[in-house]
Amino acid sequence: RDYKVTGVQTCALPIYLHNTYNPTKYKVFKIFLIRFGCYFATDVIAISDVVKKHNTDKFRLKESKIVVIENAIDIKENYILGNTRIRNSTLKIGSVGRLVEQKGFDILIKAISVVVESYPNLLVEIVGEGPLRDELKKMVSDLGLDNNIILNGNIPFSEMAEKYEEWSFFVLSSNWEGFGLVILEAMAHKLPVIASDIDNIPFLVKSGENGFL
Repeated sequence: RDYKVTGVQTCALPIYLHNTYNPTKYKVFKIFLIRFGCYFATDVIAISDVVKKHNTDKFRLKESKIVVIENAIDIKENYILGNTRIRNSTLKIGSVGRLVEQKGFDILIKAISVVVESYPNLLVEIVGEGPLRDELKKMVSDLGLDNNIILNGNIPFSEMAEKYEEWSFFVLSSNWEGFGLVILEAMAHKLPVIASDIDNIPFLVKSGENGFL
């Protein structure tokens, strides 16, 4: 479809909604930009039903204009399917994500401070970078977990397959999550998943079947 805006003919324009999912407060200008852009879009693509509902409620977008196309991964080219799992005596937990409020790594760190009382040799690796790095590092030290939790920083995607194979299971402690792509990556490596019972995650993790919420 073609549209005319102030005398200028525009082309068909789809809009992809990904980072618009955030239950915290939005600035008025950002809300205006999203509404304005979506108004003139031919279609709006959301990565999950949760994101679709959020955008119809928050930004008052027409439900009929939003199409849900879920995220996916290419397991043939990019993932080792759990056939080379590295066996060792250390229980290793992995987690991946930006070091931001959304990912809830503070929750994970506090939980580990309790778990290590029963499993003192537990090792947790957090892959990712972000503005909360110094704050999280201080929390790890203050809780006496320097020997149990490692903030690995960013690791190239080409090296992540080997990293997944080192872990015993995967944890995602997000406060909110529009989809949860890293859960699919972990499952591609046949890792058990423990994740927050929020937003889109229960659509991926069936508690007691392929993980726990």
